Amino acid sequence: MVRDGVLLPAQSAKFISERSHHVQIHQEGIEKICEEILSSLKGNKLQIPETNANSIHPDKDHVNAVDWVFVADALNFCFWSRSKEEQWTVDGYTGYFALEAALHRAIKEGYDITNPEYYSKINKAEVNHIFRGDTDAEIPLLDQRISVLHEVGAILIEKYDKTFKTCVKQANKCAIKLLDIVVDNFPCFRDEAVYRGCRVSFYKRAQILVADLWNFLENKGWGEFQDIDRLTMFADYRVPQVLVYFGAMSYNDELMEKLKKGTI
Repeated sequence: MVRDGVLLPAQSAKFISERSHHVQIHQEGIEKICEEILSSLKGNKLQIPETNANSIHPDKDHVNAVDWVFVADALNFCFWSRSKEEQWTVDGYTGYFALEAALHRAIKEGYDITNPEYYSKINKAEVNHIFRGDTDAEIPLLDQRISVLHEVGAILIEKYDKTFKTCVKQANKCAIKLLDIVVDNFPCFRDEAVYRGCRVSFYKRAQILVADLWNFLENKGWGEFQDIDRLTMFADYRVPQVLVYFGAMSYNDELMEKLKKGTI
């Protein structure tokens, strides 16, 4: 257990699915997905699409690679828009890749965006400029992103010698320990809720942060973890869409109506 009295994501999913009224899980649909994946793997049809984003990913050889990944994942939330005209893009990239492109550009332009002493006090004009898009569309939730930068920057300065490397070092190659450190000490990564009297968790960005370090740094050095398999699938919004498509999950009429209307 990462936090006292809080179910971990896998335990939370089990607890919620067994009690949910608005969403149902269907075993036959799960088996259908498994068969589809297995068939695709056997037929060599399951491929990771080319994103052409390698040039904007955090550079594993950069002196501040660990803090680069940390900042990117601290800001890794809410990129959707109601229309294509309102969509925020950077150098043609959308969503998280647009964020990566903006951070990569900022570093090339000399902004000290991986340094908490800089971004803990960053102002709105600077953030607006760093995350300027291809059109007039702004990055969503700009004020919340500024608050996140101020929060995590101040915590790194106060508790971790001004670098996320200190957290990674304390974790000692343990992915779950790093997850523990992140959700315990950085409130913006702590996505928890009370469901039917029990405190449950998703830890979406916290798990992505650990996995990104492992991935971008190729499971070496600061990115080496001996228990990376203990992380769960991240609660990305595309996942339920796929599960519904294959019949592994269904929504009741009340929830489906809200989804169709775009009710928030």
